[in-house]
Amino acid sequence: MAKKRVHWSTEEKLALAESVAQVRKKCPGGKFSWLRELSRAQKAVLPSDRHRRIVACTSVPWLKQMVGDWIEKDKAQQTSPEVEVEYTLDQFTDTQLLDELKNRIVEQISSKVSCRVIEQISSHVITSLSKNLTNAASQLIKPKIEPQQKVLIVGLLDRQASEIHNIFSQSLSLSYISSDKNTKNLKQIPKLVNQVDHVLVMTKFISHALNNKIMKFGKNKTKLVYGGTSQLEEILLDLV
Repeated sequence: MAKKRVHWSTEEKLALAESVAQVRKKCPGGKFSWLRELSRAQKAVLPSDRHRRIVACTSVPWLKQMVGDWIEKDKAQQTSPEVEVEYTLDQFTDTQLLDELKNRIVEQISSKVSCRVIEQISSHVITSLSKNLTNAASQLIKPKIEPQQKVLIVGLLDRQASEIHNIFSQSLSLSYISSDKNTKNLKQIPKLVNQVDHVLVMTKFISHALNNKIMKFGKNKTKLVYGGTSQLEEILLDLV
């Protein structure tokens, strides 16, 4: 079956001519092959099923004219003087006019500031920045110290309190109401309870009166310890 002959449309001819003209413009007086550049242009701007095998310029008599027209048009566009656009104040909003006026004033002021003043301002800014950076660095380096939890322990013997204190005093702020003196401390309970975050009551070693007093003033922060010092230590470890 014979291949159907391709006839280029006006749009295709213009695309080919432009592609060839761009090469022709770069070498107006040098070696230039119309057929070679037309072949390259076909590959560049046309799909393969629209290609034609051209062996003579007489087959494309329109090519040179179109290329010449494109080059002349391109030259005219490049050499045409830029049109100066005049603006009127009516074209701008009040805000735009104020911004422009502000910018002009700043430019005028800046141009009149002496070098000495600029140096003084720069020195002040650098000194201020240096101080701020130093302060910021010291804050970053300074370790954050968490406040200690305040714990009131009620019902320990003096010996037991001493042992607990030796273990936890570095991590917790501890205070005590010992078991052998608890009947003398009923009046101090409200004050002591209000001063701490937690109250731990050793139920085996205190009176009911003291227990009731503590629960009255510090029920929400009070924990009853039914075991011995081992259970107390476990609770304190959770608070560290």
